[in-house]
Amino acid sequence: MHFGGSLDAQSCYLVERSLKTIVLRVKQQNANALALAKFLERESKIGGVYYPGLKNHPGHAIAKKQMPGGFGGMLSLK
Repeated sequence: MHFGGSLDAQSCYLVERSLKTIVLRVKQQNANALALAKFLERESKIGGVYYPGLKNHPGHAIAKKQMPGGFGGMLSLK
């Protein structure tokens, strides 16, 4: 029987080690994305910034309810 892929011992060690700091890394990722989105929003050469953490984003109210810990690290530009 085959139950899918499995990781080698080194990969398991690295995954387990990185899980210890994931909360800190995700918080910083959220903060960096929001700061970058706010900065790019003020730039005249950028046509628009799509990030749910910005108050002018059409889905901001919903995102605020669904993502109380932060708005993620992805944003897109126009």
